[in-house]
Amino acid sequence: MRRASFLTKFIMSVLIIVLSVTLVYTLLSYRNEQRERTEALKKQSEQGEVPAEESVVYASEENREVQNDTAAQTSEEEAPENLPIAISCRGESWAPDGNDKGDGWPAILGSMLEENGVSAAVSDYTWDMAGTLSQMRFADVPEETVDSYIEAHNENGLRGSLYETKVRDDLEESYIEREDYESIPVICIGYNGGYGGSSAELIEQQGLILNTYTLQESEADSENIVDDGEMGISGKYLIAGHLPAGWRDLNNYETRMKNAWGDHFVSLNEIEGDVVSRDYREAVAETIYNKLVEMGYCEVQEQAQE
Repeated sequence: MRRASFLTKFIMSVLIIVLSVTLVYTLLSYRNEQRERTEALKKQSEQGEVPAEESVVYASEENREVQNDTAAQTSEEEAPENLPIAISCRGESWAPDGNDKGDGWPAILGSMLEENGVSAAVSDYTWDMAGTLSQMRFADVPEETVDSYIEAHNENGLRGSLYETKVRDDLEESYIEREDYESIPVICIGYNGGYGGSSAELIEQQGLILNTYTLQESEADSENIVDDGEMGISGKYLIAGHLPAGWRDLNNYETRMKNAWGDHFVSLNEIEGDVVSRDYREAVAETIYNKLVEMGYCEVQEQAQE
């Protein structure tokens, strides 16, 4: 009985081994067959001979990965690029209440950009009723640099002819912590004096504020300023010019600004009306908006216009 029981177990073990080997062989054969079939289809596909019923079917794991990578790349290439731009406005906003940032031309400009499908963040760093001396300090131009202008004005007896003779006393309480160094600056200073009635000095001070931003490929240099000289600064920025209060020689002012800043200069002198009126501020915003588009700093989305 013991010998019969042992023999039975032995036979069953042999059968299990035989079945296992047969199963493994069958699976390996099937896998090899599939691999050969895939290679054959691939060659036929390259030669344009894939039968219609086979044309959609086969993708190995490797092929699937390639297809997924290609689809992701195509998706990235087709995705529209609509990167937001940052614009920093400085100078005069001409709002009736200088403390109301929602009523100046920078706020109106922001609305215009949004209405025309431009993704933009417009920062209002304007300081109404502040001359160029105060505007420079408001933009972090070094104090000793600004003081040098004040000392020169006093030495030259210009005090009586200036609208602003020193930095405003409320600088500290009015100051806005800067987060606009990498923004596109729109500098609109000069309306309230502070530069001794000299267009060359005004241009120099505009350049000093411009130098505090980082999107320019070179810095403004006062040595570049001659009677008809150019600043020659490339990069993204606008200098918005309004005839300063009390300035009588419009042609000279416009010529000097255009010579200094080239296409970056945008004149506001053709805008008519009261500077504190809503219509005037809308016209200023529209003029600057058109210049931003002209310079290629922002791209209007067609769907927004329809």
